[in-house]
Order: sequence, then C-alpha cells, then structure tokens
Amino acid sequence: MKSSLSYSLCCASCVLWTVQFTVAFLAPSQITQSWMHGRSFATQNSPVTTIYSAVTENSFGSLASFNMPDWWKKVKPNSPEEIRKLFDKWNQALATGNPKKVAACYSSEAILIPTIRDEPRNTTQSIVDYFDIFLRRKPQAEIVGGRIKIGDGWAKDVGIYEFKFLDDGTSMMARYSFFYVKENGTWKILNHHSSFMPESVVVEQRISEAQVRNLFNLWNDALMTGDAEAVLNRYTEDAVVLPTASDAPLTNPNSIRNYYRAFLRLRPQCQILRSNVQIGTNWAKDSGIYEFVFQATGERLRGRFSFIYVYTHGRWKIAHHHSSIMPEDGVVANRINPQQVRALFDQWNRALATLDSSRVMDLYSSKASFIPTISGPPRITPGEIRDYYDTFLEFLPRAEILGGRITVGANWAQDTGIYEFTMGADGSKAVARYSFIYACENGVWKIVHHHSSVLPEEFAKQMAEKNQRDKLKHEEMEEARRKEQKKKRTPFFFATVGTAVATGAALASLMDPK
Repeated sequence: MKSSLSYSLCCASCVLWTVQFTVAFLAPSQITQSWMHGRSFATQNSPVTTIYSAVTENSFGSLASFNMPDWWKKVKPNSPEEIRKLFDKWNQALATGNPKKVAACYSSEAILIPTIRDEPRNTTQSIVDYFDIFLRRKPQAEIVGGRIKIGDGWAKDVGIYEFKFLDDGTSMMARYSFFYVKENGTWKILNHHSSFMPESVVVEQRISEAQVRNLFNLWNDALMTGDAEAVLNRYTEDAVVLPTASDAPLTNPNSIRNYYRAFLRLRPQCQILRSNVQIGTNWAKDSGIYEFVFQATGERLRGRFSFIYVYTHGRWKIAHHHSSIMPEDGVVANRINPQQVRALFDQWNRALATLDSSRVMDLYSSKASFIPTISGPPRITPGEIRDYYDTFLEFLPRAEILGGRITVGANWAQDTGIYEFTMGADGSKAVARYSFIYACENGVWKIVHHHSSVLPEEFAKQMAEKNQRDKLKHEEMEEARRKEQKKKRTPFFFATVGTAVATGAALASLMDPK
C-alpha cells in the first residue's frame, strides 16, 4: 500500500512538472507578466493554470501551494534576434513618412535625445514634432554594428547606425542606444539617444576679414599665371560660376576650365574697389565691386562680384562665384554668333588674296599682337605686323581651316584650330595651329591677338626628312668630289708613264752603236 502511494505521488509530481513546462511554452505572456510583477506562476488566469490548480487542490492537496522556482522566474523571455526586430519596426515606421507612426514606437514616458537637435524630447508631442521635420529628408537607417543585452523586463541595443537620406542622396553615421521596456504587454522605446560620430563632427575653422580678402588675392594671382588649371584649383569640385563674359552658368570643372582658357588670353588682372565680408562657420562671403584690366587690349571693365568660400579638405576654396557688369555703366554686349566669327576669318583670307598689306592691317586692332608662323619675335605694333605681311604676301598665300573651335563672350570671341596655307608662288603647303581673338571696337570686330605656329610633331618629321635629304646630298657631293679627283689623277699617271717610256727609248737609241 505504501509503495503504491509513493508511486502515485511520484507520478503526480511528474505530471505537475509537465504542466509547468507546458505553461511556459503555451502561455509565455502570462509567465512574463508574473516575472515582471513578482507573482507566482500558480496565480495566473490561463486555462492551463486553472487545470493545474484543480489537480493540485483536489488530488494532491499538500502540493497546492507549489510555486515556480526562483531560477525559472529569471529566464529571459526574448532572444537578441527578437530585440533587433524592434529596430526594424522603428525603421519601417521611418519609411512611412508619418511622424505619429514613429512616435508610436516610443513609450508614453520616453525620452529622445536626437542626432540633429540640441533639445531632448520628453513628451509624445515633442517627439512627433521632431520627426515631422526629420522625416522630410526621407531617412532610412541601417545598423553598422551593435550589441544587445537583455534583462528582467528590459533590453538594450547600442552601437553605430548609418542614415541614408533619399531627398538628396547624402548619408550620415551616428552612435545610438535604444532602451526597451514592456508597456501594456508591448515592447516600447523608453530611451533613445543618438549622436554624431565625434571624429566626424565639423570643427569650426576660424578666419578673419583680412584672410578672407586675401583669398581673392590668391585667385587673382592664379589669373596672372595665365594657367587655367591654376585658376580652377581655387574652386571646389562642385563650384558654380556665373561669369562676367558668358551667359551660361558654369557648373562643373570642365566648363570652368574651358571658360578660363579663353578668358586668360586677354591677360586679365583684377583689383577690388569695394568689399563687404561676412563670416560663418566654415564659410565666408566677400561681395562688392572689382575692376579688370585686360593687358592684351588695354581695356578696363568694372563689375559686381560675390565670392562664397568654404573650408573643405583643409583648404579655403570658392564654392560660388557670381560676376556681373555694372548695370548703369556696364558694357553692352555686341552679339555675334559662331557663323559670324568664322566669317571674320574668311574676311582675313580675302585680304591676303589682295596681296596688299594695308588691307590686311585694316582687320587688326591698333592694340593687336601677332605671333607669326615663320618669324621668331612677336609683332606688337602695327608697323611690325605690316612689315611681316610685306614679306609673307610675296609667297601668294591662301589659307583654309581644317578644324576649329569657336567661343563667344561679351564683346569678344575666339577661333582656335588648325589651318593649311597653300603658297601660290611655288605650290608648297604648310599646316599650322592658329588662334584668333576678336574684340568689338567702336562697333567693328577686329583681331586683337593672332598666334600661328607649326605643328610640333609635323615640324619634327619635316626636320628629320630635311636632315636626311641634307645627309644624302652631302654624301652625293662627297662621291662626286672623289670621282673628280680620280679623273684628274688618271691622265697624269698615263702622261707620266708615256714620258718615261719615250725618254727611255731616246736614251736607248743614243746608246746604240749603230
């Protein structure tokens, strides 16, 4: 009887433990509530616990007061994977663009310390207000690296995440910490702290008004080098230039470079007449009036300017440059199109055909400079240019453009490329590079600068061929000289031998006794 009772009690204990473990898997929310509030498993109102109570009270009265062991109460109810899904839920709320849906992820007692605002948000409305602004950038977050810890009724996720803003394609790395608690049976964010990466935080680079004005001097010094690359180096990679002498905005490095290649042919120097400087955090603005002096033509031009400088990659550079003529006394542009520019070349070519240097000179400005193809020194006075054409026109030249590129500005234009001369005097041809810079003077377009030069590679080839011809000619002359000397020696030899023979015969006859 005793053994049978002992066996029954043992079986009952096994049943109780089975029921307890079944409850743990079938009613996790009730178990969680009991852990959070310190209540025993047997007091929960679930169907299984009701059965458990009936069994213990009716069959094994002395076991009715059995409670869950302490070690079981402390088992963690969630895995790190499940906690990480809470971040995914928050990120999905960001994607909706609805600030109230994002705020719904936070506890009613939550505190948000945001990334891009100084003031902590400690009410639901203030959290909604923050995300109402933040969501305009269409952010999406991704965890770069994080670590999760789980406690009794709480969990935390800390690490680094990256925001990508779909409104402009930029991104931002930040540190984060989420602290979660259960509120009415649902995990909510109780504390969310987000902050910039300390090493990437912008540090203010101080600059004085005098230093800002000196940035203009650096730009002007670059102009004086005549090197478009040196000028381009004063601008940021994404700079925008609204130039004085061109209608089109320049929005990339290549367009800025091409503009200055043409502009620098006028050999500009600039001086600020009036300036107003403003300074902010890592930016500065200098606006006012400056004056250009173009050494190629001697002309002057006043304009309004604004430079916006930014501090990037350890240097101050121009991010925006706006230059415009003075509205009241500015130069009124004389319009010309590329076809009209090319017609100016045809006009010059027809003047060559007249063989009259005065007709050619009428097309040049009184301030023109000319670097000719086949003469060393530059010609910088009308008399020097005329002297060159007096000689050059004796070859009966006729030019034809093989390829060229035209750029048009306000009261100036340039035509650069390759042309070919045919010399009517002997039929020879010469290919050369050319640059014509035209300016409008008193309503008439004239040549202010003309540079012509041989093709370097073709010139080297021609020189090599000439040297080869000279070498062959020299060898032919040497061979002819040797042959001539040989001809001169041969008669002398035979004459000498003949004389010797005759002399010997005469002596022999004198000595003959007969």
